[in-house]
Amino acid sequence: MMKYRVLIITLLLCLKGITQVVPNVSIDSLTSRIFPVVMEALRSGVYDLPRDTSWQYLQHYESEILSLEVPDKWLNLGGLGSVVQVAFDDSGLYFQESMNDRPVLVGVFLLNVAGGSLEEVKETTLKEYRANTDRIFEPEYVDPVYTFTLTGGIKSYLLHTRFFRKSNQLNQSRYDLIIFSEKVGKGFSVMLSVQYADPTYSFEKTNAIDALAARVFNRVVLR
Repeated sequence: MMKYRVLIITLLLCLKGITQVVPNVSIDSLTSRIFPVVMEALRSGVYDLPRDTSWQYLQHYESEILSLEVPDKWLNLGGLGSVVQVAFDDSGLYFQESMNDRPVLVGVFLLNVAGGSLEEVKETTLKEYRANTDRIFEPEYVDPVYTFTLTGGIKSYLLHTRFFRKSNQLNQSRYDLIIFSEKVGKGFSVMLSVQYADPTYSFEKTNAIDALAARVFNRVVLR
């Protein structure tokens, strides 16, 4: 259970601080099109990985607003405060348990995000990336932003960022599916967080984190 407590503490630290505004964003960059390619490959089955067999057995999260699915072996942590509606821990299941003598922490979270429209929710999320002083970003890194169509033709955004966390000395890759519900007038993010000890961030490509993010996001339905 120790790893779950570490994940919860890490999440709470991740959500602190919403004051500084340094967006540093490139919208639909022509050099950052890999995520849509991965999504299409996953739909066709081309990008299936051996460790993806866990997706044959799923648990469902349902609310009035949306539904999502994750493998049934992932630990459901429930809600965490007023921001996190539900959290799932995947540490030690999809990726290895440790790297360079440090834990690999993996979680999926449904977050409430402020904003009166999809565009505002996207901008809020991007600004909050750099509002937390616990994070150190690569000087030249630009957060990719992609448009994505949910089931039913509903527009959403896919965001990707990465940074070093001073508090736990881990690098973090974060992927957000940005959603706005016209039904209730509220914004949400389905967020995948992967933390590991690799200052080069090659862990992202070596372990195809974007494929895991695509697995999760492809199973989100806005009601």
